[in-house]
Amino acid sequence: MSSSTGGNATSADRPLRLLSLGKALDLSLWQTLMLCPDGGGVKGLATLIMLQELFSPLRDGQGNAPLPWQYFDLIGGTSTGGLIAIMLGRLHMSIEDAIEAYKDLSGTIFAKKWWAGNKITRLIGGEAKQYAFSGEPIKQGVQDVLQKQGLDSDVALLELEESSCRTFVSAVNAVTTHAELLRTYRLNKPGQTHYPCTVWEAARATSAAPMYFEPIEIGAKIKTTFVDGGLRDNNPVGLVTAEAHRIWPGRKIGCLVSLGTGVTQPDSLSVTKSRLHEVLTTLASMTTDAHNRHLEFRNSEEGRGLLNDKKYFRFSPTQGFGQVSMEDFEKADSMVQFARDYVREHDDAFEHCMAVLGSLSTGM
Repeated sequence: MSSSTGGNATSADRPLRLLSLGKALDLSLWQTLMLCPDGGGVKGLATLIMLQELFSPLRDGQGNAPLPWQYFDLIGGTSTGGLIAIMLGRLHMSIEDAIEAYKDLSGTIFAKKWWAGNKITRLIGGEAKQYAFSGEPIKQGVQDVLQKQGLDSDVALLELEESSCRTFVSAVNAVTTHAELLRTYRLNKPGQTHYPCTVWEAARATSAAPMYFEPIEIGAKIKTTFVDGGLRDNNPVGLVTAEAHRIWPGRKIGCLVSLGTGVTQPDSLSVTKSRLHEVLTTLASMTTDAHNRHLEFRNSEEGRGLLNDKKYFRFSPTQGFGQVSMEDFEKADSMVQFARDYVREHDDAFEHCMAVLGSLSTGM
């Protein structure tokens, strides 16, 4: 947890721990772990399955399985990865509960309109501002999850009491086209705007993909229109590391886990150079943006350092995911199997990551 007990190290001296088991420990043992799930529609289920595998051997001091919010200091997600960040970090849900909620949400959210199954009609619908899916089921679905967690359906994203786990989702300002962070905490830094909103509004903002969901306006007196954060950062690894340095300047990152949803090659479609073409090109780029962001970070000075120190882990399934579109919730069982196959095929990397996570519990 982010509270400090014992030791003489200052907050600037100790390594930034973006993952902890939520029990007091010697500050010299603190290590950091950040979690950043990619966007990817229903394929976000794979990130939860991989996280479940990583957490399976972990236990706290009483031998209980830890909850992610007790382990992480910072979780940042984009699009449906933002929904996962909210469930794990803001709502303090277990991974198992989040998996079931995610399956339910996917079936509710991606209930297609009659014309949404065809790419041509979907493009025409987007041009006419008729979106393939309604944003209302996202609102209702998230509100149902909130009520099951014993929270008000319009509870604020901002947590009243400071949590050991800070959480944000990214969304794109439709006017400036800049990525903005909707946070569960206040960050009093120049250029960092606080957007008062509810949990469901944040979920809508981060997942408002063009052609799929209508944009959302947030704010009372001054309204800001947001669209899907995946347009800028489908893989939020850069946003998460930058935010960590803003929150805890001078503290080191001990470990970073980035969970992807694979790379989908979009079907080709010949269209004229119009807004339709721009929208299609934008959506196609989102499928490769996540992997490119991983490569950019891996090749950066910070990324190389974390990689060389075995503190940066990137997991993203490939086999089978190229045939799954972002709205294919009917293929949930197949995605679970694909994700578990991926874990088995990369068991050495997962075991090493598990060992790093487990080492953080030493002395807890």
